[in-house]
Amino acid sequence: MASEDFYRDAARRTHRTLGSYLVQWAWTNLVDCVVVERTSYLRFVDLKIMPTKRVRWFTDDLQSIFSHAVPRRKAGKWSSIYLSRHQFPPGFPWGSMSTKERIKKLNNAGLRSALVRLPDDKTVVEAMARVAAGLEDFGDAPWST
Repeated sequence: MASEDFYRDAARRTHRTLGSYLVQWAWTNLVDCVVVERTSYLRFVDLKIMPTKRVRWFTDDLQSIFSHAVPRRKAGKWSSIYLSRHQFPPGFPWGSMSTKERIKKLNNAGLRSALVRLPDDKTVVEAMARVAAGLEDFGDAPWST
């Protein structure tokens, strides 16, 4: 296996773990669109920088659960990714505004949206395992705000 294939497979596994967490987070918090900011994602995957192809991998890997994705850029690099189970409102103004403002506009347009702050990967895996094994209630897991 080439090193690129190995790296891609590892990223896919990490994204699937993160996707499972995001589904639980969205369900528990009654939203259809989750917003992941750059700093939160990079901390979760333990990276300092992220090439454009990794953003594409992330959205591709979550396509089956968040079929609509819009990465946002600021100062030449991606700043956040909007992942939604539903289409974004037609003609939605994606122009220059803060994440907080954009989330408010999405909610006002009928797409329930929220910013998710990711815990570290160890916390995510442990919490999901405890819930899956019946050792913890959904409401006690870190996806509850």
